[in-house]
Amino acid sequence: GGKTLTTPTGCVSIWKNVVVQAKDYLNDFQLEEGADTTVYASFVKEVSSHAGLKVQDNVARKLLKNSTPASRWFNKEFYYFGDSITNGGYREFVTIINEMIGTNFASSGATTRRLVDIMTPVTREGGTYTLPNYTLASAISIMIGTNGSVDGTISDITDITQTCYDVPYTQGIAYNTIAEHLERYDDSYYGNLGLVLDYVQFINSKTVIFLINPPYFANVPSKNEDIRTAMKEISHEFAIPFIENGDENGISPRTFTNVFSSDGLHLNNLGDEVMGTHIGYKIKNH
Repeated sequence: GGKTLTTPTGCVSIWKNVVVQAKDYLNDFQLEEGADTTVYASFVKEVSSHAGLKVQDNVARKLLKNSTPASRWFNKEFYYFGDSITNGGYREFVTIINEMIGTNFASSGATTRRLVDIMTPVTREGGTYTLPNYTLASAISIMIGTNGSVDGTISDITDITQTCYDVPYTQGIAYNTIAEHLERYDDSYYGNLGLVLDYVQFINSKTVIFLINPPYFANVPSKNEDIRTAMKEISHEFAIPFIENGDENGISPRTFTNVFSSDGLHLNNLGDEVMGTHIGYKIKNH
């Protein structure tokens, strides 16, 4: 039962040792005169110090010790870009990185040409999209390349290194606007992906950008290595992290069609879960 401490009239100070058991920290404590009670949080605040010395709260220490520490992405904005495969896996890796504030910009059927339209003020394919506010984004991820090896063409890294080696764009140097600068990128897989990365880094150089190669796709097996090579080279050129999502996600050519895919291209629910878990932990632990 509860205990009452009665103080005599005229008392100006009092000392009381209060021990709160680990399982009883939600109990109320009567600190004021009369019937008013103070819940645990307020109680701790009331007695947080004495004579200039900090009072140790062992209950809070135990709760903190047993809690899961927040990652660097806690309560941060995170944007996801890609196609229908990103749309499916998105559900899973958002669940894992649940302290993020995630916004999905994936578009079913997207190539890097549509990615340019979605992510920048430059138009490649056409369509109306709301330009993301990268000043709010702590990080973004891009997984693109399943829909057509063409995107104009895959080409090679020289679409970035030879054509646009005056990056990053600087106001008043060489070009009047960032749009003029971006238009110099070739309409290819390399060129379009380089264009969107250049733009995001121009708007917010602090945004962490993850490039993620698509999972194995059986319809055009040769594309797997082409896209992986391109993403690795581009991530190196822009000094951004690359997440290997082909050889390391647990979805192999032997199991893709019959276990993880519904049509040889898109992942089923199990595939989404396996891929999303792999990507989620890679991002969370970066």
